[in-house]
Amino acid sequence: MLYFNICTMLKYILILPIWLSVTLAQDTTFICGDWEQESFGSYLLENNVWGQGNITNYSQCIFLVENGHFGWKWDWPNEGSHVKAYPEVMFGKKPWSSSSTHSSMPLQVQNVESFVVDFDLEMQASGSYNLAFEFWVTSDSLSNETGIVREVMIWTAGDGIMPAGNHISTPYFDGYFYKLYKAQFDNWIYYAFVSEEDQFEGTLYIHNFINYMLSQDHLSSGEYIANFELGNEVVHGSGQTDIKSYSVSVNQSLEIPKLKNTKFSGRVFNPAPNPFNPSTDISYELIDPKDVRVLIYDMRGKKIHELINKKQEIGKHSVRWFGTDSRNRPVSTGVYFCKIKIGELLTTKKLVFLK
Repeated sequence: MLYFNICTMLKYILILPIWLSVTLAQDTTFICGDWEQESFGSYLLENNVWGQGNITNYSQCIFLVENGHFGWKWDWPNEGSHVKAYPEVMFGKKPWSSSSTHSSMPLQVQNVESFVVDFDLEMQASGSYNLAFEFWVTSDSLSNETGIVREVMIWTAGDGIMPAGNHISTPYFDGYFYKLYKAQFDNWIYYAFVSEEDQFEGTLYIHNFINYMLSQDHLSSGEYIANFELGNEVVHGSGQTDIKSYSVSVNQSLEIPKLKNTKFSGRVFNPAPNPFNPSTDISYELIDPKDVRVLIYDMRGKKIHELINKKQEIGKHSVRWFGTDSRNRPVSTGVYFCKIKIGELLTTKKLVFLK
């Protein structure tokens, strides 16, 4: 994918009845200007139309929903085989941006301890498109356009579209095989991990992709990860992506989308003690009765233990983990991740178990 600077030409925000293919239950704010942006928390929605060229008979909007969902809708004509757009949500500093959405990014590759993305979305589309995560790699911490050395994409769905370059390997991460493609562009190297199965919800352990690239000399420990993005590359056709929950956790920095007028189900506190031995308490507070799940995963994304899976009442709650698996067997020393889902709120916490 190539980006270039472009002035915002048309700026308007519409509050409209629901006209999207995926039904949205509440009032929706549509933002339909080319390159228009909307920030919330440490995330930035962008109506990216980088491959528009001279095409005028198209429509594309990003949107925010009162219930906390967000996403985008597109309709592009079948004119040429190149990518026309990449409506997206961003975290960090895209090389064409002047600032980062969060202080944790850019981050030097050698300092990445964990990089976890939780997502749950619905997508309906036709034509030629993909669903792709992406991060840009730069040679220094400024993470400007001139410093780009690599573009890394992770495709989790798509139809009628193929990545650039040649197939070089088929690694396996967290239950899925990915075909890895590589291409040499004019100014940087392009990589695309293409999942052999569609993924519309789940957890991506990005540090596993990073470690694999390091082991294959596709990435250098001294380089910097500038940002992280999720969007749809669109060649032609129409579609909509409705993101119901999304969070990016870099090392111990967790970001949860916060939208205006959104009522969250509760909040999660930091586990204590952490690091721990023999046990740690995972605490949270509910502002409404909600279904709650508390799960433990290892660094490879394997589920180790489910501590809670039931509806709970308003108030503070706590569950203790004794460093055991579902069969009450002690786990090994190391890093684990606790995923807490309270209604639509999804949070991941890093745990360190000592012996």
